[in-house]
Amino acid sequence: MCRTRFGVKKIILGLGGSATNDGGAGMMQALGLGLKDKSGTSLPFGGHALSQLHSIDINQLHPKLASVDIEIACDVTNPLCGELGASKVFGPQKGATEQDIAQLDSALHHFGTYLEKMTQRTLINIAGSGAAGGLALPLLAFTQATLSPGIDLVANAVELEKQLIDADLVITGEGRMDSQSAQGKTPIGVAKLAKKYHRPVIALVGGYLPDYDVVHQQGIDAVFSIMPGVATLQQAFDNAEQNLQETAYNVARLYALSLQK
Repeated sequence: MCRTRFGVKKIILGLGGSATNDGGAGMMQALGLGLKDKSGTSLPFGGHALSQLHSIDINQLHPKLASVDIEIACDVTNPLCGELGASKVFGPQKGATEQDIAQLDSALHHFGTYLEKMTQRTLINIAGSGAAGGLALPLLAFTQATLSPGIDLVANAVELEKQLIDADLVITGEGRMDSQSAQGKTPIGVAKLAKKYHRPVIALVGGYLPDYDVVHQQGIDAVFSIMPGVATLQQAFDNAEQNLQETAYNVARLYALSLQK
């Protein structure tokens, strides 16, 4: 752990883009947390195994963990479980089937309920506890970690608001824009700051779903996909830089037309 090796006193943990849906169990197992089934056997890694959780052993938990200031940067407000939870919303993006989703949601609920009883803390319904497959859950249970909007941390670090004051046009982006984008993700944070100074906001995205238009209510004025045509996922990755440049060029030309008198 960095705290032991390098004397780190504060960790900013960014949640997003994870391939896991295990409620942070694997992370905590790596830090010494013991997750046991009824026979006292350690649970294997993965979210499904949490349905067999019977006891938790904190005796081997890394001793330095409690002394680290942990700030968790999170761009979504999804709770751990339910219709807007980690498994239901983000599971399909990670290849989970409908059966997987139901099992994972139940397993995470079991894990979360156990942690709530153990720590006497409210965890399952905390906004953002479902981000990155529930990664923040055990940190919120066993440390004094706090959840903060990721956009706030980044905006403060780069002094974004100061730069927006003199901007004529604000351009943001996302891999795929849909209704989830309106749940506190970075483009919305950028747009809200821009609207504070009445600046137009354009989003350049890899693609968007039919329900993307909810972002218009959050300050994004127009959305453009950078994809010029039908392509495989690999082709989209390989040509992303060129496609982004060409789309930005055409958007700039369109914006220039709007300035002509």
